[in-house]
Amino acid sequence: MKIRKSTLRRTIYEEVKRHMREVDVQTWTGAMVPFGSQEHIDDLEMTIIGLRGRRDQQRPGSAARENYNQALKTTRSELSSAQRRYDKTVMVTDPVETDPLTEKDDA
Repeated sequence: MKIRKSTLRRTIYEEVKRHMREVDVQTWTGAMVPFGSQEHIDDLEMTIIGLRGRRDQQRPGSAARENYNQALKTTRSELSSAQRRYDKTVMVTDPVETDPLTEKDDA
């Protein structure tokens, strides 16, 4: 079976992109944690709080405020991606519990 060059390139690109998202990330404390871990999510949330505080100190319409807004947008996007990864991990590793109200009694 022959694979077209464009299909192979796209497949390699997607695999590299996926792998780059799965690497460890460095938190503000300098610790290396897995992408999408609870520690990573907590760190991103604290970063957003800090950026908001700094942004709110800037004059509306200033270039500095716009820079903080862009940093907030990027950080929120990373947080959203990390939360999706965390949710997938939790769903895979945690067993599904049955609802005790729907279980039938053997008595």
